[in-house]
Amino acid sequence: MSLILKIFAVGLDRLALVFGFACLMAAILAQGGRFNPRLDLLTHFALIWLYGGLAVSLYGLVSLGQRSILLALGIATVTAALTLMAPEYLRSIEPRVAASSPHTLKIIQFNAWHKNSDIQSDVQWLTSEAPDVIAIEELTPGMYDALLAHGDYHMMPGRLGTALFTKAPPKESIFPALGPQRERPDLVSATLPHSAGDFTMIGLHLSWPTYLSQSDLREQLLENLKTVDRSKVILVGDFNLTPWSFALQDFDKRSGLSRRDRAIFSWPGQPFLDGRLSSPIPFLPIDHVYAGSGWRTVSIKRGPKRGSDHYPLVVVLAPRA
Repeated sequence: MSLILKIFAVGLDRLALVFGFACLMAAILAQGGRFNPRLDLLTHFALIWLYGGLAVSLYGLVSLGQRSILLALGIATVTAALTLMAPEYLRSIEPRVAASSPHTLKIIQFNAWHKNSDIQSDVQWLTSEAPDVIAIEELTPGMYDALLAHGDYHMMPGRLGTALFTKAPPKESIFPALGPQRERPDLVSATLPHSAGDFTMIGLHLSWPTYLSQSDLREQLLENLKTVDRSKVILVGDFNLTPWSFALQDFDKRSGLSRRDRAIFSWPGQPFLDGRLSSPIPFLPIDHVYAGSGWRTVSIKRGPKRGSDHYPLVVVLAPRA
């Protein structure tokens, strides 16, 4: 091997070592998210740490220098990342029931995105699915007008950009205001009629976890949920939290509801960081579906790519007999 190739190979080995060590440290430090919300930010990128470990492992197989060290580093990184992600795939979820179950309810949850430039196409798809409820976050005036122009839906506005569009006329379900306006979660709620009895429908949009106030908003929501019959609640929205974050796992335990989705990757659907980066596939599962014990899951799936930076979730539930 020539001197130039040797120098190049050594440089690649060192680069792989630095990259692998960074991914390993991030995955290990993420465990501190149990106690520190800033460290919990690292949990959201567990999939990246996993892919980083896999890349280092694969490179280690062909390395002519630090093969054993690179393989050990890659395997350790993969293990650390899987430790974060495994609870989501191992947790028990409600068994699904047949699509032929009576009185099914179809819901589409969609963060429509304030930069959406394909509103008419998105509204055409939403209405073609004929859902009973459309829960929208980041609702813009253009989408508001386009949805109401179809004439098939009643609209219940929430805080900021949250709204419900429902086939049945909604009754407002007002949660008590337990704090200053800026400390209340962005949500919309309504009591909706159903053939199996009225139920509470909630659409939610939480702020990014980089804002420490998100914890206060989750606490506010948990307090609000104590004021309603949670067995009849359906809660959907953009939580801006992945299932491997300890913040969402805490909400799972304390909400009195069961999360029905399992790692449905819903972001990004468009270039992000002001268009500087893009991803061929979504890599963050941050849109979620919760329901009370009075509801059974028929199906939950990711909808097609739309003009938003989020993929929609298409949810079908049935009342428990």
